[in-house]
Amino acid sequence: MKVVVGLSGGVDSGTTAYILKNAGHSVFAVSMIVFDTDSSKREVEYAKKLACDLGIEHRVVDKTKEFKEKVLDRFVLDYKSGRTPNPCAICNREIKFNMLLDVMREINYDYIATGHYANVVFENSRYSIKKSENTKKDQSYLLYNLTQEQLSKVIFPIANMDKSKTREIANTFNSDLSKKRDSLDLCFVKDMDYKEFINRYEYGDDYREKIAKGELNIDKKIGEVVDTKGKVMGYHNGIMNFTIGQRKGVNIAAGSKKYVVEINSEENKVVLGDDMDLYSDRFFVDELNCQGIDEIKNSVDYKFICKIRYRDEGSPCILRKENDKYLCILEKKVRAITKGQSAVFYKDNLTMCGGIIV
Repeated sequence: MKVVVGLSGGVDSGTTAYILKNAGHSVFAVSMIVFDTDSSKREVEYAKKLACDLGIEHRVVDKTKEFKEKVLDRFVLDYKSGRTPNPCAICNREIKFNMLLDVMREINYDYIATGHYANVVFENSRYSIKKSENTKKDQSYLLYNLTQEQLSKVIFPIANMDKSKTREIANTFNSDLSKKRDSLDLCFVKDMDYKEFINRYEYGDDYREKIAKGELNIDKKIGEVVDTKGKVMGYHNGIMNFTIGQRKGVNIAAGSKKYVVEINSEENKVVLGDDMDLYSDRFFVDELNCQGIDEIKNSVDYKFICKIRYRDEGSPCILRKENDKYLCILEKKVRAITKGQSAVFYKDNLTMCGGIIV
């Protein structure tokens, strides 16, 4: 078998490449550049050296232009519109897996592989992602957006492996790799928060110096902070600074704990409420991608388990198509349903479909 492996320079992808090579398969490693930073350059160099040590051919593919257009521009727009995006799900579908498929076809290989903790299954003439048996590392939520073509060609060698076992295997061929920390940040947001990233993305890395010199004036877009009845409690300096469920950083003296319960981008308002105001049992989903099911039909109730964020355990729900919209009705109210995040729908641990909360 001939396999193109996405090699990021981390322990998961490195171990994936090693397992395939050690099993006697032909392996071709590909690293992807999506953002021009010192940290990404270091990771690519590390991946290049790792591939060399493993005796694997290696290529670096520059996807900065496509990543900007399909991921970064949307990421910035979502935050400025009061949403909290999930860029990894978009990147997996639009950039990463397509890039691997392109290389696979070019060099006439058979499959692609990544270091994700998830499974691919084929049932009822459909490919879908199945949750990893390693529940602590399961990454099915991040892969709901993959297409049938992508799923038909991908394999996940460490799908159900415990992370300690992954590191144990890595230690057999590269002790430094086995000790690398897991990356918890977005690949393009390093050593800063997302607000700082957005400002630098729009105004340049030296935007603070420009402001100090009077060369740049950033419109703060001051708006009202109100309670659930519409009473003005204060003012904010941009809705991108807030997300649903946030308490810290609100900076409003209210006499009791208040949370961001709504972000109204049309009126440029941030709504504060009590913890109980964060609970809801329904929301709409857009940009639905089907995996284990071929479509969601009008006026039919589908019973699924829904995850509204990566670490969510999931809740029983009904998914119903109403004309061009998809309505999710949860069995019980859940906390902090957030626009822009992904909602992923499962049945028997298989990903049936998923989309963006609107």
